Amino acid sequence: KQALEYKSLLDAGEVDSQTEIARLCRTPRSTISAYLRLLALDDKVKAQVLAIDDDDDRLAGLSESVLRRLIGHEAKEQRRRFRDLVAGR
Repeated sequence: KQALEYKSLLDAGEVDSQTEIARLCRTPRSTISAYLRLLALDDKVKAQVLAIDDDDDRLAGLSESVLRRLIGHEAKEQRRRFRDLVAGR
C-alpha cells in the first residue's frame, strides 16, 4: 500500500523525486526505492496483497523484504510462491 501511495505522489507531481518523498516521510530514500520496486510484482499478486485486511495476522509475514524475493520470477511462479507465503509454508 505504501508503494502505491508513493507512486501516486510522484505521478500527481506532488513530489519531484524519491528523495523528496524520503525527506517528507523522514524515511531513507533506499526504503522508498525498495517499496516502489514492489510495483514490479505480478498484478494478481499485488491485488492479493492489497486485499488482505490490515488487521489480518498474515500481513505480518509479508514484509517488503519477503515480497521483494518474488520479483524476478515469472508471474505464475510469483503467484505460487505468494500462495505458499500466505499459507505459512
